[in-house]
Amino acid sequence: EKVYIYVFADWYESGTYAIKASPLSTPPTPLAASAWSAGSIGAEGYAFYYFNATAGQQYYIQWDDSYFGSGSYSLFTKVSAYHADGCTTFFTDCYYGYSNPRLITATKDGNIIIKVRPYSLGNTGTFAVRYYQ
Repeated sequence: EKVYIYVFADWYESGTYAIKASPLSTPPTPLAASAWSAGSIGAEGYAFYYFNATAGQQYYIQWDDSYFGSGSYSLFTKVSAYHADGCTTFFTDCYYGYSNPRLITATKDGNIIIKVRPYSLGNTGTFAVRYYQ
């Protein structure tokens, strides 16, 4: 199964833009239930993770970063979650997920993709992410 990244213009840009879907150059990292997965973002500007979900089940998605997290990591992040088919978005560019993990309900069986990116474009550093029920 190929996973695609959808590239959009950021909110502060204006004009007409095409939406381009292209396969990720690096496959998403699998997450194990309840286990923190430490990661880093460099020049590529984002990191992707996934876990397999069952339709109707609820999952919490939690992340730890430099601003709203434990203080153990160096990057202030924004996180999005969506179904691997790209048709269902659970949340987009949330920047607080440590003390208030995001609760999602899987709408169908399959992979949930978690996208992590810097709060400010161009920043690099470390963070951690996990999911649990």
